[in-house]
Amino acid sequence: MGCRMEKFLPVVNRKDCCKVWLDDVVYIENEGRRLKIVTDEKEFYIYAKLSDLEKYFSGEPCFFSAMKRLVVNFDHVSSMKNQVICFSNGTEYPLGRVNYLKTKQTFVNYMHASPEMSRLTKELPKAESKKTC
Repeated sequence: MGCRMEKFLPVVNRKDCCKVWLDDVVYIENEGRRLKIVTDEKEFYIYAKLSDLEKYFSGEPCFFSAMKRLVVNFDHVSSMKNQVICFSNGTEYPLGRVNYLKTKQTFVNYMHASPEMSRLTKELPKAESKKTC
């Protein structure tokens, strides 16, 4: 993944007491008083607010607040089209027009800033410039 981290979210509830590695988080969604932390393998639920978890992923460029109740991990976004975010685990999440445009622009900037994208653009052959004077 693009932002390999050794950071984790602590999940403590009646069923689970574990670490969820930030690299594994696909998205975090606020569902009323609970947060749903989605990974490729499992969904975890905890009673908390998004603002309580921000300290664990703030400063990580791959995490973005797409809307008030949704934080996405750009490393798990496979595509964005027709106001829908498509995640690597097959989940599709619709967004409103304003949130979609804001998220799409940030995703594009993230892709261009990622080391993989920089490496790929350096490997592409440069087109010869034609002077038309």
